[in-house]
Amino acid sequence: MEKLKSYKDLIVWQKAYQLVLLIYKITMNFPKTEMYGITSQMRRSAISIPSNFIRKDIGFLKDNDFEIVYNLCQEVSRMLNSLISSIKKRKNI
Repeated sequence: MEKLKSYKDLIVWQKAYQLVLLIYKITMNFPKTEMYGITSQMRRSAISIPSNFIRKDIGFLKDNDFEIVYNLCQEVSRMLNSLISSIKKRKNI
């Protein structure tokens, strides 16, 4: 198996990114009366998946800041996965 060079190599990230672009394109045609309703909700939901990565691509985060955020997200993710595993093991006792 080839080693990943970037989060962008992950199929799940690629699909999530495609989803965001599609949702934005689709919701552009929604009625203006829904801008702060369903349009906003759909966009927020879609973008929440790859949001930390998209922020970098659109220039909201500097490279150094992005790396710090990314590394912290990875650490939190590992910790949450460990917590979930621990809880699941306790339930099986």
